[in-house]
This record gives sequence, structure tokens and C-alpha cells, in this order.
Amino acid sequence: MFQIGGHILSSTATQKIPVSLVHTIKGLSPLFTVLAYRVFFRIHYAKATYLSLIPLTLGVILACSVEFSGNIFGVLCAFGGALIFVTQNIFSKKLFNEAARVEAEGPLPALTQRHQKLDKLNLLCYCSGLAFLLTCPIWFWTEGLPILSSPILLTPFPEAPAHKANLPLEFFFNGIFHFGQNILA
Repeated sequence: MFQIGGHILSSTATQKIPVSLVHTIKGLSPLFTVLAYRVFFRIHYAKATYLSLIPLTLGVILACSVEFSGNIFGVLCAFGGALIFVTQNIFSKKLFNEAARVEAEGPLPALTQRHQKLDKLNLLCYCSGLAFLLTCPIWFWTEGLPILSSPILLTPFPEAPAHKANLPLEFFFNGIFHFGQNILA
């Protein structure tokens, strides 16, 4: 659910404000992470950590003040997407640390081990499938119908043949390579 919400907010932000501004706002993720651990988990960091966040924050403020186009909704969506991804990182770190702790405590009975064992590849596979199923109707409504109802030129040259049959193949390869990138990350 984190991935879906974060991607929807990021995509909405990208529609409203420049991509560079969206990524600049996402650059505040370390600040959000440190603040979340400090506020919710009472974890204290070294003074150097807090001081290192000052130039980051000032740089983002400076970049946002130069690039801001007046669309507050887009900025709020970018902040929301960044906060969701930070929350996902904190949640998954706690989840995997707990799974590693349970595994380190020793072998469990076969029935409970199957339900408590969690690894990153299975989680990626389930999350990818779920994200596809949940975002497919949204994509089809916002982008799929316009694509199907209008002619598409996939090349910058009008004399080159552009077939709608190539588009699903391009989506398929895009998804495969994106999934492969996630596996390698």
C-alpha cells in the first residue's frame, strides 16, 4: 500500500509541478527519516547527524524557492509522497529486523516457520503483483482510455509506421526491466 500511495502522489505532483522540484522535495527524505525516528521511536542521533541536515534543508528550501510555480497542491503531493516512502522504509526496516531476530532465535516448528519467514524477494513479488492490480484500473481510466481513443506516434518521424500493437509490448518490457532493477537493488 505504501508503494501505491507514494507513486500516485508522486505522479500527481509530477503533473502539477516540474519533475526537478518533485525530486528536490524527495531529497528531504533523510530529514523526515531522522525526525520520524526522533519523534516516534525516541532515537537520538549524534549532533553531527543533525548538523548535516541543515545544509540539505537549506539547499532544498533554496531550490524550491527558485523553482516554485505557485501550485501548492503539487508541492503537497510531493511532500506526501516523500513522507509515504519514508514511512515505508521505516516499516520495512522494522519488519525485516524482527524477521531476522525471530530467525536468529532458532528453528521454529514447520507450520509457524512458513508463516513467519519473510524475505525481500517474496515481498517484492507480492507487492509488485498487488500494486499492478490496484493501479491498473487507475491507469486505464486516466491514461489508457485516451491512448486507445487517439492515434499514437511512437516515433518523432511521422513517416515511420506507428502501430498501437507495439505499445503493450513496450509496457511489458518497461515493467520487466523495472522489476529487474528492483531485484538488483
